[in-house]
Formats: sequence, structure tokens, C-alpha cells
Amino acid sequence: VHDHHRPQPTHTQDTTAKPYDGPSIELRLHEEVIDLVDAFRPTKRERALRTAAVANLTAIVRTLWKAARVHTFGSFDTGVFLPSSDVDLVVLNAGGASKPQQVAGLRQIEWALREKNVGHSLDLISKAKVPIVKYIDVETGVPVDVCLEQKDGIVSSTFAKKALAKFPAFRHLTLLLTMWLRERGLNDTFTGGVGSFLLQLLVVSTLQHPPRSNNPALRGNLGALVLHFFETFGLRFNYSDVGLRVDQG
Repeated sequence: VHDHHRPQPTHTQDTTAKPYDGPSIELRLHEEVIDLVDAFRPTKRERALRTAAVANLTAIVRTLWKAARVHTFGSFDTGVFLPSSDVDLVVLNAGGASKPQQVAGLRQIEWALREKNVGHSLDLISKAKVPIVKYIDVETGVPVDVCLEQKDGIVSSTFAKKALAKFPAFRHLTLLLTMWLRERGLNDTFTGGVGSFLLQLLVVSTLQHPPRSNNPALRGNLGALVLHFFETFGLRFNYSDVGLRVDQG
């Protein structure tokens, strides 16, 4: 997986490929997944840039509605994000109960971002189920998505944090599969792709129903879980007749 936001290796860096020579494909894949997630682990600078982008939007919102509050949700809120991931924000207490009111409020945010030169590449998506403003923060270069009065994202972030605490493999599978979807343009719900919350549900279901194996070495093995995920949802799941239920909290 190539990410243009990461600096490319210089001549002073050791670029020798690590050999994966385990006794099985599952064990070799396990090591590769760990290395991939470690390579894309957010740096302090990447976290700081996103925090600054949130502060910039918060300052804009306060000029529009004194009682409004900006909350993070999604991958940045849970810490499971890639260098190229958007920052998802929701503005509450802005007085936008209905969808037309939310669109009107987002237009105000869009206008203020443009007027104060805080955001560029602005795009108001008003016809989506949840209207949003997409833009890139001028100061930091961080892509941001903003919605109004939508609490579902905060709820889904709470769900993801519970999954992170309960399943050690949740972070690895979610990041790997997020990369896989993005490389194929399949991660945007607006165009029919698999969004982050749906992906999290699929991952949790996989971890609640792991692959059966008589080999103790493969219990909790990330490679086996990846293969099980693709076999289940790519080959065997009967989408016409079967639904998914994530239970146990």
C-alpha cells in the first residue's frame, strides 16, 4: 500500500525488505500485518496537525453560534486513522433540527471558511442522507468533513472504543481493510462503498466468530483472521437471506 503523505526513504535509511519465512502462510501474513500497521502508526506531528485543524474549525463555529460545540468522531477520535484519513467533526447546538436547517447552517460554515481563508477545495454535499461540508484546512493540509446535529457518529466512536478495548486484533484488521478499500475506491458510502462504521461491524463480527483451527499457534493469528474475513464476506456470506447482528454489548 502506497501513501503519498508519507516521506519516501532516503539513502540513509535501511530499506532492506524483511523476510517473512514462517512455517505457514498465516504466520507470515501475521508478521506482515503487524509491520504494515506499525509503519502507518500516526506520528506526533500528524496528531498535532489534526488537533490544529479541529481548533481552526472550532474558532469559525464560535463566530457563528455562541452556544455551539464541535466534537470529533470517527477514526481520529478513536486513534485508528491513516495519514490520509479525514477528520470527522460534528457541530452540536447550532439550531439545525431539520435537514434544510442543517444544509443552511453548513452553507454558513462554508461561507465563513472561504471568507477567512481557513479552508479550500470546499464542497457542500447537501443531498446526502447526512449533509456535510468537505474541505482541506489551509494551515495544516488536513482534509475535514463537517456535519451538523448528528450524534450517530459519536455513538459509533464509542462502539469502536469498546471494540478496541475488547479485541486486540481490532485495530490491525480495521486499518489493513481500510487501506485495502481505499486502494480500490470502495470506502466512500456516498458512492456505495463500505464506510468506517460498516467495516467496524464486519470486523467485530469476524472477531466474535473467529476461524476454527486445531493448531494452537493460529489462535488470535492476524493472518488467519484476514483470510477468514475475506472468505466469509467475499465468498460465503449469503447477503440475500442473511443479516449481521453484533451482540454482547
